[in-house]
Amino acid sequence: IMSARRLHVGGIPAVDEEELSARFTPFGEVGGVDIIRDEAGASRGFAYVDMVIADKDLTRLQNTYSKALWKGSRMRIAVAKAHYLTRLQEDWKKSEEMAQQAALKEQKRLERRPKIATNMLPVTDETAKDKKDWIVGRFGLALPLLTLRRPGVRKTIVSDPKKMFTRIKRFREEDAPSAALAAIEPSKLTWSLPEVERPPPPKFEASAAAAAAA
Repeated sequence: IMSARRLHVGGIPAVDEEELSARFTPFGEVGGVDIIRDEAGASRGFAYVDMVIADKDLTRLQNTYSKALWKGSRMRIAVAKAHYLTRLQEDWKKSEEMAQQAALKEQKRLERRPKIATNMLPVTDETAKDKKDWIVGRFGLALPLLTLRRPGVRKTIVSDPKKMFTRIKRFREEDAPSAALAAIEPSKLTWSLPEVERPPPPKFEASAAAAAAA
């Protein structure tokens, strides 16, 4: 796998950038050579080489040049940190990705929040068919669609009340009660339970006794 690497090359003799680049070209693609110089322009004995190189070729390069003599100087090869401009670009890229992820997370959070209806007029049986998340039931009643979520599960489901079993029954004219049933008084259709005196709980008896003693 090819990857961008920045190498610290120490122990270099008095050479220029082209000579140093030529030493590393057989191992990979050299992107730049930066020989560190003093105020007078003389080499300080080390440089940075930016390369696109495979891991196995990097190992081979280090085995070949580390502690090798070149024009009387013993070379040292080590992997260095990326150039500060490269690190700065990576930081900008990470910051941009984090900002995009935060914006996407905030958008999803806002989508999950309850939305305030723009039309606050009451929903009736006549207007329900034109309302979002409302339906007209089998008996002409306005019914809301239910959004349900199981505990511990983020996924929600929409339940249609029309598809749920209900015990509501609409009577037709032919379902009217018979004359015999209509003649029965409503009081005959109810019953009452006899009142039974129950002793107070023990705690109540103790508190009542204490109050009487006081």
